[in-house]
Amino acid sequence: MNIVINPSLETPIYTQIYSQISIQIMNGTLTPGTKLPGIRQIATELRISVIPVKMAWEELDKNGFIKTI
Repeated sequence: MNIVINPSLETPIYTQIYSQISIQIMNGTLTPGTKLPGIRQIATELRISVIPVKMAWEELDKNGFIKTI
């Protein structure tokens, strides 16, 4: 999974994360059954707060892209 955040964009960080993951799911880069890293791990890797990652995960779950357990 590859996520690149651009803080200079007007697009919120959680939207950038949501868009990139949903595109990777739709184009088959992330296949069904793939376990995504935890929210804290992603936040640490991207050097951002857990809040935008959590917001992105909630939107992905709400829109049926992922299933959180």
